[in-house]
Amino acid sequence: MVRGSAFSRFHKALALCMSAALVYWVPQTIALGDLSDWTEITLFAFLFVSLFLGLVYILICETSIDEEHIGEAWLFSKRIKFTDVSKCKLICVPGLTWLIAPRLVLQCGAFNTHIFRASDPLVLAQIKTIFHVR
Repeated sequence: MVRGSAFSRFHKALALCMSAALVYWVPQTIALGDLSDWTEITLFAFLFVSLFLGLVYILICETSIDEEHIGEAWLFSKRIKFTDVSKCKLICVPGLTWLIAPRLVLQCGAFNTHIFRASDPLVLAQIKTIFHVR
């Protein structure tokens, strides 16, 4: 079994810096405006929760591969059997993997598509071996 982080340390640091900047900037922006409307308060609450869940996803997401399955685990887990995969594509931008995390797109059936991110070199090597991609 091979297990590794879905995002590199750079991705995690970048996400933390951007989130910290937004957490610092948004309250100052709110203080300048008038938030008397519940719609605006609800919108900012929704945006904050979305930001928090996205940050948690980037920080704790792990991709794992064993003999029969590929999986991704964070708050929600997903596992796909290799025998269920009808089409696969590895999206990796050479020279920009420090900025854009490599991802594996698996199609299972006609309308069932799953995306797995893999920044760990061992996981990427295992993906290339199992799915015979370049």
